[in-house]
Amino acid sequence: MSTLDMKERRTVATIPLGATAYAAAISPDGRRLYVGVLDSESSDDHVLTIDTETNTVIGKTVPVGGDPIALAVSPRGNRLYVLNNTSGGVSVVALPYL
Repeated sequence: MSTLDMKERRTVATIPLGATAYAAAISPDGRRLYVGVLDSESSDDHVLTIDTETNTVIGKTVPVGGDPIALAVSPRGNRLYVLNNTSGGVSVVALPYL
C-alpha cells in the first residue's frame, strides 16, 4: 500500500501489508486507517491498522470473515464494521481493540 502526496504528485511511503488490500476506512480523527486484507494463500483474511502519521502497521491483526470487501468506522470511532463477502456477514470490532 502506498501513501501519496496528491499536491506534489509523489509517493511518500510504501507500507508492506503481506497480502492484498481490498477495502479501507479512516478513523474520525484521521489518525488510523483500517485496511481489509485478503490473503489468498492462507485464507486468513483480516484487518490491519495503519498509523497515518508514521505510515506503519500497528497493533493486532483481527481475523474477520472471508473477503472483507467494505469497512466503515462508527461516527464516535468506537466500532469498526466489516462486510464479509464470502460469508455474507458483518464483523463488528470494538475499537481501540486493534
